[in-house]
Amino acid sequence: MPGLFDEQEKQAVFFGENRQKASEEFGALRRDLAERGPHGYWLHKEKSKAYPGADPFDLAVIQAHLGKSKDMYDTLEKAYIVRSKNLLYSIQTEPAFDPYRSKPSFRDLTTRMGFKQ
Repeated sequence: MPGLFDEQEKQAVFFGENRQKASEEFGALRRDLAERGPHGYWLHKEKSKAYPGADPFDLAVIQAHLGKSKDMYDTLEKAYIVRSKNLLYSIQTEPAFDPYRSKPSFRDLTTRMGFKQ
């Protein structure tokens, strides 16, 4: 994954992120992954997505990876309320939600969104 982070860091700078800030952020992400594995990676991502204005759907994906199902459902509900485009376009295909697709809460949400079960 280190090569992937290098590319993402370059893209962040290309899209206007301050070079120093991008270096610090991706450096911290690399350290969390190296020191704590995938769980550390997702914890880092969770912290970075929990800010006002962030798309709740993105945070719900991270919470799904962390196994935080109650938080994930609450956050998906927020995404539904704000009409997240990511929710609309990705709820059916996002692999992080695979373990939850058969659960009543998940099915209820997708039914309310108009998806057939």
